[in-house]
Amino acid sequence: MVRGVRNSAGLRLPPLRCFMDDVTSLLQTAVCTARLLKRFEELLSWARMRIKSKKSRSLSIRKGRQMDSVSFLVAGERIPVLAEQPLRSLGREYTADLSDKHMAAAVTDQLKEGLKRIDQSYLPGKFKVWCYQFTLYQRVMWPLKMCEITATTVTKLDAKANNYIKKWLGLPRCLSDAALFGRNALQLPVKNISTGYRLEKSRLVLELRQSSDHLVCGQVQAWLREEDAPAMQSLGSLPGEGRGQDGSQPQPCSWSLGTVGGASGRNALQVPTPICHINLRHYLVITRL
Repeated sequence: MVRGVRNSAGLRLPPLRCFMDDVTSLLQTAVCTARLLKRFEELLSWARMRIKSKKSRSLSIRKGRQMDSVSFLVAGERIPVLAEQPLRSLGREYTADLSDKHMAAAVTDQLKEGLKRIDQSYLPGKFKVWCYQFTLYQRVMWPLKMCEITATTVTKLDAKANNYIKKWLGLPRCLSDAALFGRNALQLPVKNISTGYRLEKSRLVLELRQSSDHLVCGQVQAWLREEDAPAMQSLGSLPGEGRGQDGSQPQPCSWSLGTVGGASGRNALQVPTPICHINLRHYLVITRL
């Protein structure tokens, strides 16, 4: 890896040149890691760049146990161990525990704080729902997709968000979720956290299955619930619209970005709806009933 790839003829090719913002190295021994850091530091010095040790983290595992005694140096400075300083990247916090137990509390606090801020604003109720749907909901769904969070926690998050939605829309608290998110005559353009959670998990399963790397396809994690993806790739199982599933009821228009009614053109909100997600939503509705 450090010296370049050797082809079938025995010639060693030079390493590729590219610009990278974040680099993650995964090697088997500490000696190879130190050699890679030294070579990488040399290449960056040619480009008048350097590695910031304060923003870097190292983690050494031997026989399933962490080795905090192993440390690496960059430009004479020691790289902090992950146990000393956790790292946050792409909305996910990496700690020395190597588990997602703390992410459930973090997502819960994020949702509560976001709902409280939206509720304390002076916007009308429908605009508060709009802010929740297009800002807070998207931020919550990412950690729910990437982290291992139990379905019980997701149900509590869903109940918390539904209470605020009913409050903002002036609906009674006894209104059921089927009436709030159901596909009836008055369909609201609001998404359910529980349904979105299962959709994101199923999407992650399909992404891993359809990966070009055969190792990724064979290493699907056990915590991904594959039963949530029940034969979604068949075109014949695509359900229709309406109560009879015969296309009698058209699909209502979704909210648009800054426009009223059925917007068209670049200002219209284009929400892609893959066939697998449509079939999965239909499957979830049948399961709920």
